[in-house]
Amino acid sequence: MKFKPSKNQQIVLDCKDKNILVSASAGTGKTTVMIEKISGLLTSGRATLKELLVVTFTEMAAYEMKKRLVKNLSQSDDAKILSQLGQIDTCNISTLHSFCSALIRKYFVEAEIDPAYKILTDTEWTIAYDKVLDETFEQLYREQDQDFLFLVDIFGKKRKDDGLKKIVKSVYSFKMAKHDYDGWLKKHSQNYDINQNENFFTQQYNQMLCDELVSIKTRCENLAVVAKKMEQTKLLDFFVKYASEISVAKHKTLEHNMKQVVEINLPRFPTKQAEAQAETPIHFEFLQQCKKAKDEMSEAISKHRTFLKQFNYDQLVANMKNSCEVCTKLFALVQKFCDEFALYKEQNGCLDFNDLEHLALKVLDVPKVRQEVKQNFKFVFVDEYQDINEIQEEIISKIKGENNLFLVGDVKQSIYAFRQCAPDIFVQKLNDYSQDQNHLVAYLNDNYRSHNHVLDFVNEVFAKIMTADFGGIDYKTTSMLGYPENGSGAKTNLSAVTIDYILQNEKSEKEEEVYSEVSSVYSVKHKNHVDTEPQKAEAQIIAKRIREVVGLKIKVDDREKVITYNDVVLLTRGMNPQTKKIISELESLGLPITYTGKQNLFDSTEIKQLINLFKVADNPYDDVALFGCLTGVFCGVTEDEVAEIFVCTKANQKDDVKSTKTLAERVADYCKAHDNTLSCRLQAFLQFLNKVTFLSKNLTVTQLVSKLFAETDYVLKVLGLPDGEMRLKKINDFLLSLESKNYNKNVAEFLRFTNAVSNEQVEVESTLQTNAVRVMTIHKSKGLEFPVVFVINCGQKLNLKMPSVLCDKQYGFSSNAFDVNMRIKKDTLSNWFVRQQIKKSMLQEEMRILYVAMTRAKCHLYLTGCIKQNSDYGEKDGEECQSYFDWILGALSQGYSCECQINHSYEWQKDQSEIQAERIPLRLCECDHNRVQQVKNQLLQKYPYQFATMLELKAVSSKLHDYQQPQGDESVCLPKLVAPDVDCDGLQQNEVGTGYHAVFEHLDFNDKSVEQIEKVLSKLVEKGIISEQVAGVIDKKLVLNTLNLPLFNDLKGKKIYRELPFMLKTSYKNLFGGEVDENMFLQGVIDMLVVGDNEAMVVDYKYTKRPQYIKQNYQKQLDSYAQAVKQILKIENVKKYVLSLADGQIVEL
Repeated sequence: MKFKPSKNQQIVLDCKDKNILVSASAGTGKTTVMIEKISGLLTSGRATLKELLVVTFTEMAAYEMKKRLVKNLSQSDDAKILSQLGQIDTCNISTLHSFCSALIRKYFVEAEIDPAYKILTDTEWTIAYDKVLDETFEQLYREQDQDFLFLVDIFGKKRKDDGLKKIVKSVYSFKMAKHDYDGWLKKHSQNYDINQNENFFTQQYNQMLCDELVSIKTRCENLAVVAKKMEQTKLLDFFVKYASEISVAKHKTLEHNMKQVVEINLPRFPTKQAEAQAETPIHFEFLQQCKKAKDEMSEAISKHRTFLKQFNYDQLVANMKNSCEVCTKLFALVQKFCDEFALYKEQNGCLDFNDLEHLALKVLDVPKVRQEVKQNFKFVFVDEYQDINEIQEEIISKIKGENNLFLVGDVKQSIYAFRQCAPDIFVQKLNDYSQDQNHLVAYLNDNYRSHNHVLDFVNEVFAKIMTADFGGIDYKTTSMLGYPENGSGAKTNLSAVTIDYILQNEKSEKEEEVYSEVSSVYSVKHKNHVDTEPQKAEAQIIAKRIREVVGLKIKVDDREKVITYNDVVLLTRGMNPQTKKIISELESLGLPITYTGKQNLFDSTEIKQLINLFKVADNPYDDVALFGCLTGVFCGVTEDEVAEIFVCTKANQKDDVKSTKTLAERVADYCKAHDNTLSCRLQAFLQFLNKVTFLSKNLTVTQLVSKLFAETDYVLKVLGLPDGEMRLKKINDFLLSLESKNYNKNVAEFLRFTNAVSNEQVEVESTLQTNAVRVMTIHKSKGLEFPVVFVINCGQKLNLKMPSVLCDKQYGFSSNAFDVNMRIKKDTLSNWFVRQQIKKSMLQEEMRILYVAMTRAKCHLYLTGCIKQNSDYGEKDGEECQSYFDWILGALSQGYSCECQINHSYEWQKDQSEIQAERIPLRLCECDHNRVQQVKNQLLQKYPYQFATMLELKAVSSKLHDYQQPQGDESVCLPKLVAPDVDCDGLQQNEVGTGYHAVFEHLDFNDKSVEQIEKVLSKLVEKGIISEQVAGVIDKKLVLNTLNLPLFNDLKGKKIYRELPFMLKTSYKNLFGGEVDENMFLQGVIDMLVVGDNEAMVVDYKYTKRPQYIKQNYQKQLDSYAQAVKQILKIENVKKYVLSLADGQIVEL
């Protein structure tokens, strides 16, 4: 379809001979405009492809831009244009790092590097970084460097230096993003210089303190004037007295003003007297305004008074001096590390991305080179300009020419502060260009993505919370999202925006609440059946909403489409415990879920077990790793059995002082002293470990794992777990990533690698399902769009945690003051001041993240979360907000005209047992009778899949013969078929059956002797697995005869698994027949599984003397075992047998 630009887009395309800054809101087609602008330059002959520099921030964006440009240009009839398409792969459309790399390779002499350098991958960089940092620390430890030891002392925790290493990394990251770090450091070091008993921070803080208190005083005086006019004398007296207590002055020093603030004596608010004096509704309304004003003013004063009363002025100055000394020592350490890291990279012929930027800047500082590069490019385009950092901006400024710069971005979507991106650069450029006629600022706000009502809602919220002072841009004036004349986004009859919030009991944050299903009108305060965790309740609401929307038809671009699970996306701020609880609950409710994003592969149980095995092979005295091996799949010992090993192995005695034994020594001692089932398993494991240790010296890691897979049942056990195929795929992908890497050559190198990157996260998919609800972080969703979006955890408190040492572009650096002798740390004025600025920046970043999340939705936007029961969601200052709901509900509390449905869900009081209902205020509007009828029809509609709601989520194999099929509104109770009792000498039949199970679980099928049976019985009694009474009724002759059955004579060369647990996903139809195809989980334990070549045999032990009942009662159970084997092991030929333990008969099913 031919591109038809909007009015503002056309202005951008027509503009010539000016620098252009395009502020393009979400979904407004910025990439399309950029492509059209480039195409126009090429087709008009103003530039060739080689004369353009187009900088993107990801390789994928560069690839997509080239692809779309080729599509645009291929429609041209001009031979010159078509001839340039052959240059598309070598043209300068790339990431900034790719451009920098090409630049320094060309000018390697000026860069003073070897042009054959290698660029470190993220993993390689992490390994190199940690290696050099460790070596730097070790050197300083050896030298007993006193400044370094001081830093370890104050920043280390529990005798470890990890805390200091984190701070070094934070400062290093900040340093590498600055083009003039030394100048920044020198400038802001002067902030601490004392001149006439004051410095930069005391002056800045004094100015801020005076401004706030003068503003409060003025507010009091204005309220006093109104109180006087309304003849409210009690309020008048209060505000006059309140204003008189504020006596700070800008011309006074901080020393004077801080004393005034600390000693301030604020009057009490005359609530009862004022209420008695209020005679009219207007008086009462004014009284409420006064109460609110008093609370806000007192809170502002209290903030300063709480901080200042900690110390006198001399202590305040001394603490700042201490803070400066701490930071100076830290920066010296960071510089030493930088020098060592640079030397390491030089010796190994490698560079990282930071080096590419700094070396490019070094090259461009050569006038001749800079002029040559400028002449190469007639036009410079920068995509995602809001995500640029300081050094990248410096590079762009050196290669741009006169009026040839095209910048496009959206400061509202700048969400990468952790990468040192600086949105203030975009804001400054926006302000500068707006005041200069030689530049053009264009705002693109027509959204082609989202439903009109979604856009109205986004505007409603952000027009009230995003301002020039808080957010860097006046949203209401410059960024209100519009839509084309014919509307935009998907068309639907459902509410486009829905808010579901859950009230939490405020009595205790640790006390979990119970919630019921959501209603848009009534709040029910107690239901016995609902869950007690807020996250579970939120998940139930989300599941309900998903089921409402999936399967419905919507119109997109005049085409009908049915919403599937794959159209639904859950966006979360991060994969925190709360999000994981929600995902877990959604999965337990039967919803297909897939997670796309970065996860720590080393948190995977399967990979942890492999690493534990390698650690023990490398060092058998690693107790933690050995414990993991013993209790993992390679040995299968329980924690109780490990405790038994400790109890049965005494510590060494040396000079009457106990010395701790390692776990490896205890295992060896136990095996020597005992001859039982546990010792046999331990000995088998030790033999296996010896083999692994030997192989680890001669094989690569991938070769070693392949051999383990071939010679053990590890793969089978992994496949038998829930989502087993995905677990195995994760292992294979992990091992595949090791190929051709240095750390794959042996176990020792591999372990060094894992120690370095154990906290690193890599991109993974959580499941193999294709039609599933996707969960991803908001950062991962940037640039994408989805028909249905849930923004979850909106009530969660924002994470505003800051490092111990703060670095700020504008205000410099700071830390706490430390008294090493007293072992205490103290806050400082510089730290308090810088912390306020950084907190404001962090909150603005969180607000932009919320904007990105809300603008991903095309059709439906759902916002869910938990809030405190009596939370105040009135109008708040942006800096007071602590959660996404603070901003959203706070904005809506001021009144709103957009179309949205707000559902107050249910809170639960622990001591309350009665159902209560309260009316929830809804948006007032004129009655729409057609809409009323639609609601009635929906409420009276009979759910077409009622049968599916009655199905269990999980079936247990051993209970399948008892399973009662749902029959709609009625159910028929069938008599349970029970075999007549067997004579058990006074014991319960199930006790004897369990005893036989235990015997066959521990028997060696090759040893067909009564002596072996007696030995097994003795060990089972000794271990407490069965009682002596049960052992007495076990018929040894019957067991021996059973061992001689043909079934047990044909096991040679086959793998035998006993008591093998499994869980798999199957369908109701597969288990019970019929037409219902709903998914459910099947769980069971196979008594014995025998696996041969392309065939398998499952055997179940039953203690019954009525074989005629076996087929009737246990056919479904054995069928489910066979289905599990077929599905997990991919073996089609599976035989099924029941061994009747009471009479030694084999029944084939």
